[in-house]
Amino acid sequence: MKVTVASCQIDVSSFSMEKNIAACEEAVKEAVAKGAQICLLPELALTGYTVACYNRSQAQKAMPFAARLEGLAQELSVHVFAGYLHEENGRLRNTQGYFTPNGLAGVYFKNELVAHENLFAVPGTGPVIYDTPFGRIGCAICKDMLYKDVFEPYRGRVDMMAISSAWPDLSRDYKWGPLGRAARHSDRLIRELPQRIARYVGAPVVYCDSWGGPHPLFGSDAWMIGGSSIVTPEGFVEKGITTGEQMLLAELELKNTGPVDDNDPWPSRGHITPVLAVERALCKAAGFIRGVREKF
Repeated sequence: MKVTVASCQIDVSSFSMEKNIAACEEAVKEAVAKGAQICLLPELALTGYTVACYNRSQAQKAMPFAARLEGLAQELSVHVFAGYLHEENGRLRNTQGYFTPNGLAGVYFKNELVAHENLFAVPGTGPVIYDTPFGRIGCAICKDMLYKDVFEPYRGRVDMMAISSAWPDLSRDYKWGPLGRAARHSDRLIRELPQRIARYVGAPVVYCDSWGGPHPLFGSDAWMIGGSSIVTPEGFVEKGITTGEQMLLAELELKNTGPVDDNDPWPSRGHITPVLAVERALCKAAGFIRGVREKF
């Protein structure tokens, strides 16, 4: 089935949810005016991406803004995927909500949390596939893209992947030595992974990254790289710039054509392999600390 999709790359604020919801609403309205039937917004588009945003108060404050997106989807008869912090059974989760003309249809929880996220949030428990009027849509968030096992359940089973992200622009801060090489490799990965995932699952990928900053993280400011894209297993349909807000629009045939690559489609992690190993260890330590805090 052919459908017009939009990847809405916006500058997400870590200081004002009111600013974020206004940017989200403006982007969705513009996309619908241009014919979009499905709109994808970045990771944590409502709440922002910083340590200070990871608390129950922020999650509770986000609910009225999520309700506004739900109302907008109903008003405009559009399907919207948007990221925000969500509290479930007393636990925080990095969430991608799916808003439809009939209301909130479901949520996906990020499976592969970044180290600092593990201090405050819990990872998801697996894949989510929605049966939509356009076809079967699977979900993923940012760091999920680095791990093949996240996408194995989607392989040959979805007609589109909706992937939101807040991918950091590491090359702003790390230019030389091992960290500089890792930063440049990270920048390349964000351009390669959506295409590789499309080939691996056998379906189009709509990838939406946030752009800009600052986002305070442990004494330094993170900036997001942008570079959103809409891709099919055969190649790029729309490839975004890496600076500034922008909207990508494309008409896609939503169907699973079968996986293109039988081998591991992930590009070599190269210079970021040791960084990921350290980060994995930090994730475990952060998760342990979070677990201890939850008991007291």
